[in-house]
Amino acid sequence: EDGCADVSGYEDMLTAIDVWHQRKFARLLEKLDAYEEADGNTVLDNSCVLYTNELSDGKDHSWMNLPFILAGSAGGTLKMGQHILLGAGGDYDPEQAPLNKFLITLVNALGVESDWFGTPEGSGGATMQGGVYEVLLA
Repeated sequence: EDGCADVSGYEDMLTAIDVWHQRKFARLLEKLDAYEEADGNTVLDNSCVLYTNELSDGKDHSWMNLPFILAGSAGGTLKMGQHILLGAGGDYDPEQAPLNKFLITLVNALGVESDWFGTPEGSGGATMQGGVYEVLLA
């Protein structure tokens, strides 16, 4: 059953919640970008801040095609200023864009050497793959 079908204006409410969170995210980034570190970079340049929602479609409680925003290059390790579709077109394909591979890329960019993230290898099937997304690396 559609739990939101009888809630008038639920889409506007969800949008307002997302806008509120994104404004807080922008404020955090502005503050991190305002502080210069000893190496001449800002705190934001030397960091990597991840923004995402817990669901891509709140009404359906779906996480398929969930967008992520990365800010900061982790000290020059990550490429910035790009939009990358890690999946294959419109439909989510865990064999082409497993989330744990994205998380492995992030932890490595932040200095934690690892070739695995998540449940033990083999227990997640195609959705659990090792390695990194080279396209994200500088």
